[in-house]
Amino acid sequence: LTKKAFIKDPFSENVMYKTGDIAKYRADGELVYIGRKDFQVKLRGLRIELDEITNKIVKLENVINAVSVIKKVNNIDCICSYVVSSGNITEEYIKSALKQSLPYYMVPSHVVFMESLPITLNGKIDTKRLPEIEVKQSDYIAPSTETEKKLEKIWCDILDMEQVSINSDFFDLGGDSLCSIKLVSEVYSVFNIKIGIKDIFKASTIKTLAELIDESVAVEDDAQNIPKAEVRDSYPLSSAQKRIYFTVNMEPDTVTYNTPGALLFDKHPDAEKLEKCFNILLNRHCAFRTYFALDGEQVVQKVLPKVEFKLDVINMDEKNLESIFESFVKPFDLSKAPLFRAKLYNFADGSSALFIDMHHIICDGESVGIFVDELCKLYNGEKLDANDLDYVDFAVWEDKNINSERYARSKRFWLKQLDGELPVLNMPTSSARPNVQSFDGNKIYRTISSNAKVLEFCKKHNSTPFTFLLSVYYIALYKYTNQNDLIVGSPIIGRDKASLYNIIGMFVNSLALRAKVDSKSTFAEFLRVVTANCFNCFEHQSEPFDEIVKALKISRDTSRNPLFDTMFIYQNEGQPEIKLNGLNTTYYAPDDHSSK
Repeated sequence: LTKKAFIKDPFSENVMYKTGDIAKYRADGELVYIGRKDFQVKLRGLRIELDEITNKIVKLENVINAVSVIKKVNNIDCICSYVVSSGNITEEYIKSALKQSLPYYMVPSHVVFMESLPITLNGKIDTKRLPEIEVKQSDYIAPSTETEKKLEKIWCDILDMEQVSINSDFFDLGGDSLCSIKLVSEVYSVFNIKIGIKDIFKASTIKTLAELIDESVAVEDDAQNIPKAEVRDSYPLSSAQKRIYFTVNMEPDTVTYNTPGALLFDKHPDAEKLEKCFNILLNRHCAFRTYFALDGEQVVQKVLPKVEFKLDVINMDEKNLESIFESFVKPFDLSKAPLFRAKLYNFADGSSALFIDMHHIICDGESVGIFVDELCKLYNGEKLDANDLDYVDFAVWEDKNINSERYARSKRFWLKQLDGELPVLNMPTSSARPNVQSFDGNKIYRTISSNAKVLEFCKKHNSTPFTFLLSVYYIALYKYTNQNDLIVGSPIIGRDKASLYNIIGMFVNSLALRAKVDSKSTFAEFLRVVTANCFNCFEHQSEPFDEIVKALKISRDTSRNPLFDTMFIYQNEGQPEIKLNGLNTTYYAPDDHSSK
């Protein structure tokens, strides 16, 4: 307990007591108290300081006391503030006042007035005894048309909510670029209506989007629907798999495209149950039963009908995660399935670490989230819904449609985007560029302060944090290189169809995002250009990167990547939540010193 409560003093040889209070320095050196760490929460991906909300309310005229908490209202997590006042004061007045000094996502959804706040025996506010909130019907406007009802279900699935009022704004509820792509996909899947991401900004409520859909004409596009492939001896590689396969074969013994990590448990899990869960998952998703072989001059993927997985359990006295990681991560042989390994390490102190490694050719970031979610459900005794499709169905469909008009349209778009002389990024570096690039890499961490101003700016300019930060990145490259024509790579989820959401496999595509920086523009003007360009590129995301490179007839340079040398990635979701019954679990993500 002492070790948990005291930490090393960075200013001396003494120790400091970890109070759990949060404060910040003012410019004059004074400390300003913000609140308690245990009142710092996350709501729809945004960090909320509940004490900061309460402090603002208490400073308002006629307010005696207040407290702010996260409560479920109609099964939706909301910020709720409970207020004791001495005079005439309204909910509208409090919300209006808070909007002047807080970001929109920290303004309470509900304000409840009370004669007094419940307190515990030691005089603290007892948040557990605060009354539940009943929402007036005016706060939630239910869908009235069939289109609105279907849209509400889509929004609830994407935003992970129980219900959504038809007048609620998609972006106010936590929608972003990725959510917009899913929404566009779902609208086509349910209504056979093609809309663009820019349409979501124009019609950002269920009511306005339903009107847009009802005014549109349904289209049938067979190339959009992925059928179940017939069972065969071998299947073609997807474009994403080809990229990784040929990169790995340049350096066969590399672990660059391994995706390792670990789950840390406070006590030993049920190893037999874990092994059973792994066997269910490996046989549920064909990606885990896939291996790669040469068929003449073509590389193909083959799928084993079944695999048997044995979970190694290792008992260790000493808990040295870095040492375990170094010995655990080894190159995969792509000609042998499964391209997956796992080991459970039980330590003498009662804790455990489950190390897992998969090859990137069979999974991507979304796949890891699906895997963890399904592992938790199986371990907790829940049943999984059956998937209609598997990864090889997508690979066969993509191979068949690569020359379709849909792909041809996207190819024409990219050839126009990348027309003319292509820029080569010349960053000033401290050493000469090697003749053959390696995959050695490192991570450098810097923390950016509050994102509230960024979110407010994006809302004002119909943009997203992704395009805002990408614009900043373009400007940084422009300042370093003095080049105003820039191409930056950015990975895109590649699951532009609803039927692909729950499939484990490698779908990620790379987009070559080109921008020309005009130093005479304001930042807002540049952001508008970048946002419009990104939304157009997102709509043509399915064209495989390799096909674009091939069409451009770019001469290969072993010291560089084709088209771009830097990538920009925006990940706002963090890691999927782990809920294993009876276990407190955290992630362990060591640095593998590689650059993918």
